[in-house]
Amino acid sequence: MTNLITLFLIFGFIVSPAFAKKKQTVIEIYGDNNYAPYSYTDEKKNLIGIYPEILREAFKLLPEYKLKLKAIPWKRGLSRLEKGKINALFPPYFRVEERPYIWPYSLAILEEEVVVVCNKKMKAKAKWPNDFIGLSIGRNRGFSTGGPEWDKLVKTKKIKDSEVDTIDSGLIMLSKKRIDCYMNDRISIFWTLKNLVKSKKVSESDASEIKEIQIISRERGFVGYSHKWDDKTKEDVIKKIDGAIHQIRKSGKIYSIQQKYSN
Repeated sequence: MTNLITLFLIFGFIVSPAFAKKKQTVIEIYGDNNYAPYSYTDEKKNLIGIYPEILREAFKLLPEYKLKLKAIPWKRGLSRLEKGKINALFPPYFRVEERPYIWPYSLAILEEEVVVVCNKKMKAKAKWPNDFIGLSIGRNRGFSTGGPEWDKLVKTKKIKDSEVDTIDSGLIMLSKKRIDCYMNDRISIFWTLKNLVKSKKVSESDASEIKEIQIISRERGFVGYSHKWDDKTKEDVIKKIDGAIHQIRKSGKIYSIQQKYSN
């Protein structure tokens, strides 16, 4: 009996490494902390929203990697990515000339429609941005999607560029008529506005005056990688994240996640 126990113990020590779970490599990806409902933090500072849900689903297909999502203010995230202090950030739009420090980009995750909403009557089919001359237009800090003509009008002070820290503050300013218009993603605007009304930070009557005027652009959100990321895992991580995004898109999971926040 003693010999059998000894043999069992020896055999156990020999085979256990073969069955031991392979240690996962931790991959840190930073996300915008204030882009509801796409990427934002809850009361416990956990990163939640459409993009975090999609990435968590993607990493279920990558058992060799453990995803660690971290929230960061958008402008700070871009700065840290440029300096190589972080390796990955979501969801930048594709801006190769403006942000040469982001390379490569992941497979596109979602398409967003960027719109401008206003609290005042505009003429039918107002054209962006020339029909908005003389107005004060809000946008989130680091949010770069007005287009080259917008940039020209801002530089010549024909349009007042009113930067805000959060979507909430932008919409509250708009509801109080401190700015004339506000631009951001459509789902983000109306999802946030609905919640501001629920929390009574914006009245229903003020919210009803905020109207979508024009689609500015259609943009796709990505995971953007730092060009300074120099690690042996980089190539494999990027390739496998792209493969996982492709798989969950084909399965319909990306669409179903997005729909939860659109209704």
